[in-house]
Amino acid sequence: MNDRFSKVEVEGYRIALLHGEETELLNTIIDSGYFNAVIHGHSHNKSIEKKEKTLAINPGELCGYLTGKSSLALLDTIKHEAKLIEL
Repeated sequence: MNDRFSKVEVEGYRIALLHGEETELLNTIIDSGYFNAVIHGHSHNKSIEKKEKTLAINPGELCGYLTGKSSLALLDTIKHEAKLIEL
């Protein structure tokens, strides 16, 4: 297994966690439709996108050392939505 990939299931809500430059792997995981949410990083570009039933979330960077802006994402597994928070 890739040491930059993990999966978590919370009360039937499937979440993939991926960090790294593996764009093809990231797109495959998102496109699979298996996960409710895919949380990914490395680029430090915060975003939330929905592809069919899958939320793709990049929380940006918590420390803010590259962009000068600290951010995180909150995922609501009940409402199936996420929001970005700037600190």
